[in-house]
Amino acid sequence: MMKTKPSGQTIVSAQDLNEFCVKILMRSSGMPLADARTVTDNLIFANLRGTDTHGITRLGVYLELLEAGVATVQHNVQIIKDTQSTALVDADNALGQIGAQFGMELAIQRARQHGIGWVLVGNSGHIGALAYWAMMALQHDMVGICFTSTASIMAAHGSRENTLGNNPLSIAAPSSGPMPLVLDMALSVAARGHLAVAKRENKSIPPGWAMDAEGVPTTDPAKGLEGSVLPIGGYKGSGLSMMLEALTGILSGSPFGTQKGSLVPPDCTKPLGLSHAFVALKIDNYIPVPAFKKRMDALIDEIKNSAPSRDIHEVLVPNDKEFRIEQERKKNGIPLSPTLIKELKSFSDKYDIPFPT
Repeated sequence: MMKTKPSGQTIVSAQDLNEFCVKILMRSSGMPLADARTVTDNLIFANLRGTDTHGITRLGVYLELLEAGVATVQHNVQIIKDTQSTALVDADNALGQIGAQFGMELAIQRARQHGIGWVLVGNSGHIGALAYWAMMALQHDMVGICFTSTASIMAAHGSRENTLGNNPLSIAAPSSGPMPLVLDMALSVAARGHLAVAKRENKSIPPGWAMDAEGVPTTDPAKGLEGSVLPIGGYKGSGLSMMLEALTGILSGSPFGTQKGSLVPPDCTKPLGLSHAFVALKIDNYIPVPAFKKRMDALIDEIKNSAPSRDIHEVLVPNDKEFRIEQERKKNGIPLSPTLIKELKSFSDKYDIPFPT
C-alpha cells in the first residue's frame, strides 16, 4: 500500500516494493525468479534498515548493466578451486548478489563441517548492503564476516587520483537478545552512493566527505563524483583499503585497482569485475554458544550503559540505529523520494508492471 507524507516522500510497503522489483528484473532481462528474488531481497533489506543508498535506488543502474550485457543473466556461478574450509568461486559476471548468496551459503556449509569457511568470489558485481551477507551466519550460531572490493572511487592518502575502492566490511555476531551486534561500514568517510543521492536531490554534502578532481575539498556532490571520496582516518583507512584489496581482488585473481569497472556512473563497456570474501566462524569450536551470547550481552550492556559524553543523549552500538529503523519500516513502510518514485514509475511504464498503489 502506498501513501504520501507531508515531506513529499511516498511510503510503500516492503512487500509491495519487493514484488515490484522482482517483476521488473524478470520482465526487463528474463532473469529467473530465484535470482530476481535474491537481488531484490538484498535491496529491500537495505531500505528497511535505512541504508537507502544501497536499496531500490540501485535498480536503475543494475538494469543498465543487464541491458548492456556486462552483467550476465544466463550465468554459470561455479567453484573453481576447493579445499576443506576454503573455496574460490567464479561468479561469471552475474549481478553481485547472485555470487554473494552462493559464496556465503558455501562459507556457512564449510564452517559447519570444519569450524571455519572462507570463500572468495571473483568476477562479480555490486553486492549491495554487506550486512545482509554477514547476518546470514547468525541463524546458524556463527559469526559472519563479509568484505568486498569496489570500483576505484577513492584516492589513497596524499593522492588526488582514484586508485582505491572504499572496500566495505561487515561483521555480525549473535547475542541473546533480539538485536545482534552488526558492523557495516565503508572505508570512505561517506559511501559514494550518498553523493549520488545528494546530486539527484540537488543537495550539498558535508565538508570532509569528498574532494574534486583537483584534490580540493568540496561540498558539491557533482564535483565529488568527478573527484574522490575521502578515506576514514586518513592514512589508516587508505592502508586498510589496500589490504582488503589484497584479500579480494589480488588473492582471487580478479581485476584489482583501476582494472575494475564503474557502477556510478555505470561503465557499460566492461564488467565490474569485483571480488568478495565471505567468512563464517562456528562459535562452539571456541566456546559454547550460550556462553558466547551471554558475554556478548555483557559487552553490549556495558557500552550502552556507559556515561555519554557532552551533547550525546545515548551511547549506541553497531546495529542500534538500523535495528530501530527496520522495526519501524516493517510496520509502516519504506519512504521513497519524489525523484526515486518518478524513476520507478518510468520502469513501470517501460515494462508494463503496475507500480504499487
